Amino acid sequence: NILQDRALRKILSHAPEVNDRLITCLHRLPYDPWMTLDLAWVAANDPWPDMFMSMEDVLGDIRKMLSSLGEEDTHIKYRSYQDIRDHHNSLTKRVNVLRLTKRGAFPKPPFPGTESIVPILNPHDLLAEGQEQSNCVVSYANAIYNQSVYIYRVFKPVRATLSIKPNGPKKWRIGQLLQAHNEGVSDEHRILIINELNQSSCKKLSLSDGHAPLEDLSEIDDFPF
Repeated sequence: NILQDRALRKILSHAPEVNDRLITCLHRLPYDPWMTLDLAWVAANDPWPDMFMSMEDVLGDIRKMLSSLGEEDTHIKYRSYQDIRDHHNSLTKRVNVLRLTKRGAFPKPPFPGTESIVPILNPHDLLAEGQEQSNCVVSYANAIYNQSVYIYRVFKPVRATLSIKPNGPKKWRIGQLLQAHNEGVSDEHRILIINELNQSSCKKLSLSDGHAPLEDLSEIDDFPF
């Protein structure tokens, strides 16, 4: 019973109002191991920031995605709205990749790659690259299937994510070449990477600016849930 819990009674007594957000948290506390009193306090005092989905809708979405992934993510504790949103976004990407795997492997890349520059050939490896490099490269999946971009993992001379794009008939150019967290790659390393790919194939890769960040391409790659 909520009113029999001293900590919950304290939150209720200090809350400016007993609103839907607070009731949602208090209702879920006995059932959801993620829910915390910290979040209940936030919900009692601050408005939920998303005008399109309520907190209850987002939490329900999380439950559905965990179920589709066959997981019970009991180690996560929500202490803020941002915790909820971050978890929701992370699960959404994973579920979208799971759906994409039903389409099979990506199309054959223009450059076969080398020992240190390896093409990404399937959605699982694309997700792993995004997680390892802390970028949103997973949102390029549909573009890869459409053969408008190809993604490579670069291990030497520097760890980076490389995108290659068509640049006319049988011509190719670097789209983006960035280290983890979208940090830039030096001109010296960029040239070494281009030369290595060019030496590995009869095709030729040209240089673009290569500095744009690997940001979310949701306006191009629509991942409806």
